[in-house]
Amino acid sequence: MEFWCPGVWYGADRLIAQLLPRLLTNRKPQLSRPANFLAMAVIWELDFYSRPILDADQKKVWEILICESPTDSRADWQSLFRYSKYCSNSEVNSVTLMQAIEEAIAEAGQAPSRIRFFRQAMKNMIVKACQDAELPCALSHRTHAIKDWIADRLETVYPQEPGYQATAQTAGVFMPPPAAQPLPDALLGQKWAFVSLEASAFGELHEWAIDFGEAFPLSMVNLAPDTPVPGLLIFSPRAMAISAWMSGLEMGFVRIEQQVKPSSLSSDREEFPDRVILETGIGDAWVLSTLPNAAQKAEGQTFEAQKQGAQGVHFLAVQTNPDEERFAGFWLMRDRRDS
Repeated sequence: MEFWCPGVWYGADRLIAQLLPRLLTNRKPQLSRPANFLAMAVIWELDFYSRPILDADQKKVWEILICESPTDSRADWQSLFRYSKYCSNSEVNSVTLMQAIEEAIAEAGQAPSRIRFFRQAMKNMIVKACQDAELPCALSHRTHAIKDWIADRLETVYPQEPGYQATAQTAGVFMPPPAAQPLPDALLGQKWAFVSLEASAFGELHEWAIDFGEAFPLSMVNLAPDTPVPGLLIFSPRAMAISAWMSGLEMGFVRIEQQVKPSSLSSDREEFPDRVILETGIGDAWVLSTLPNAAQKAEGQTFEAQKQGAQGVHFLAVQTNPDEERFAGFWLMRDRRDS
């Protein structure tokens, strides 16, 4: 197997031999300063939606859930701050939500730096409540903790409530993938490569030299130690600029998009190059590169297969070059479009 970069091919032995000694042996690079994602201010995740419970008037019961987002790979995510509050149908408004946010801040003893949420249908109400609470907020795929909490409550909490209705309900709603736009020219990587690391390697993630990025504890996923976790490495002399730009986005996940479009000249179907897509926020997507030949498409398919085998877990890393002793950017990600 080979790892392809635009204009350059890296053999697996060569690339992994360069990567692993820096990350997995006692010769790990020393941090010249703490990695940004380890020093991040507190981020909260929020959900405000109806639950499978009816009140005495046979109206849907709504619930506000708030929890701290685990941004450190070492975090005990189930012990982080949580807040919950049921609401009647008549209380579903931005004022109720703002008051709940203020109650949560009082309980936590500190305000978050920002709030993430995943339900587009509730965007206007959540944005208004956060604005009134003077807190920035954003739609985000990085709402793993609250999605897992909702899934747990669907099994263990709501069935115990009076008025519970045993109906199928999921934590999220399927949305078609957004149309991808090209990256700004100044942020294009010169080379890139598909790689993979065993899940056990990320136990030392907090010791890696990283300038920008974010992680989460793999204990949330319970992967076997030898599970291959795929990743995409981007190499560019503008690595810091690319990473700084990415750090201002809600980094979601990387996916391979297969392009098949009908030919305008005949009834035959004309095949177009597959594309490497970065999804950010919810509804934004960027073309990182294309996979114009069969070998590169096969690498993309392997990336997707390994991602599925790792329950959606993968990573995106940015370096100046393959010999660099640190990452300008490193994001641990999880593609969970099915939840």
